[in-house]
Formats: sequence, structure tokens, C-alpha cells
Amino acid sequence: LSPMPLPVQRYLRASGAVGQARPRNMRIAFAGEIRSTTGPWMPFTTVQTNTFTTPARFFWMDAVMKGLPTKGLHAYDNGTASMRIKLLGLLQVMEAHGPEMDTAETVTWFNDLCLFAPGALVDERIGWTAIDDRSAQATFTHNGIRISAVLVFDAQDHLIDFISDDRYALLDDQPPRTYRFSTPASEHGPIAGHVLPH
Repeated sequence: LSPMPLPVQRYLRASGAVGQARPRNMRIAFAGEIRSTTGPWMPFTTVQTNTFTTPARFFWMDAVMKGLPTKGLHAYDNGTASMRIKLLGLLQVMEAHGPEMDTAETVTWFNDLCLFAPGALVDERIGWTAIDDRSAQATFTHNGIRISAVLVFDAQDHLIDFISDDRYALLDDQPPRTYRFSTPASEHGPIAGHVLPH
């Protein structure tokens, strides 16, 4: 832990990562709502799997769009990303890929790692910059992509926010541009032997 800023070291200890095997992969299933910038909220369920040695994230989504079942896949593997959305699982209504998406999904993958697999932060591809006693900047570099995020911690050493200005948004009829990406986490508790956001 010695190369890490002190708040990150405390986070790894508080999360229960110290003394455990470094995570190599994870699987998460959850339900929620999603929408475009102007569209209605759509309920969805998802199962995603991530790997950390070779960065990968596969996010399978079942949603309801305009009353019709819709399936989506965000696939990110070793620095290359794509997204496909199909109505009824058959009719493709959206496809996206390219360098901006590669960068955006690298940010998303790194966000998942920081929130749900803190033991994987012990990685030579991550550079650290101390900010203050409750925050630090992490920079991840892989396959020619370099992204940064500020990690913010509370008095209990929980990770309560991940903030990056390197994530692109792909909006209809507009060129890709970066927007601030933030994932505040207010509740934490035991999950699989670790203390993680709920």
C-alpha cells in the first residue's frame, strides 16, 4: 500500500481488502431505471461481469422501451468498447463504438473497480496524486488510454464519490463530448466479506 496516498490506504483497510487475495473478476446483478437526456425513465435489470488483470466489462441489460422489451450489451475488452441496443432482442436501434467510447468505458470500468473491488487498486497501471486527507487522484493507463478520477472518502474511510472529467457522453445528433461523471455513494455495508456501497 505504500505508494498510495493515506486516504486510499485507509480505504483498503476499512473495506476489508487488506489480507485478502487481489480480486481478478466480479459479477454484479441489479435493477434500476435509465434514460437518455430527454427521454422517459425505463426500468431495467442487468447482470455484468468484470475482469481486472485484463480490463473487461460486459454489461447485459433487459429494459422496456416504449412498452417493448429491449436488450442491450455494453462490451469493453482490453481497451475496446461497443454498445448495441435491440428492440425485442432482434431489431437493432442503436450501435456505438470508437475511440471516445473506448475512453468512456475505461472510466466506467475503473469506477466499478474503485467502488466494488478496492483490492484491485494495488496495480502498477494506476498512478496516485495526494490531494488532502479525504481525497486523492488516481490515473489509470492501459493500451494507449489514460483516464483520471478523484476519489473522495468520508470520516469512516468509505469511498463516497468518484469524479472524472474524462468520460464521454454519446448524445443523439451531437458529436461526443466529455461531461463530468460522478457516482456518489451514501450507504455502505457488508457484501461478500467486504464493506462496499449498497
